[in-house]
Amino acid sequence: MNTWKWKSILAVTLLIGLVGCGGQVSAEEKALIKQLQASGATVVQTSDSAEWPLSGTEQSIKVNGDVVEVYMYDSFQEANVDAAGISPDGQKVGEGTGQDQITMKVPLAHSLFHFYKKGRLIVFYDGSNSRVINLLRSALGPQIAGS
Repeated sequence: MNTWKWKSILAVTLLIGLVGCGGQVSAEEKALIKQLQASGATVVQTSDSAEWPLSGTEQSIKVNGDVVEVYMYDSFQEANVDAAGISPDGQKVGEGTGQDQITMKVPLAHSLFHFYKKGRLIVFYDGSNSRVINLLRSALGPQIAGS
């Protein structure tokens, strides 16, 4: 077999592997999406993203057209640490502890923040769509911070 054919096979194999690695969705995220869809929501993945200093792996979805940020953590402890860094009004989010902590303050013009936590997920929604808020509350429980 010639070199050209082997290089082509290797390139296709690497491409398939890289595509398979992108957009990994955890079991918890899949369960959340299924629960939202079972409640009548339209859910699609999107590339939109927030700029919160949360340490979880971020996945953006659109719920009935509104962007919702889903952060997945390797452990419950990591999720709890990040959740503890969110101020009650959702206007400040801190990551890390002690002197290594980074805090992001959000301009007061944005006051429609909703943070939810369930298991190893922290979910953020910046909006006022009552249908989306009710869907998230139903799937995740009461919000942990925000308005």
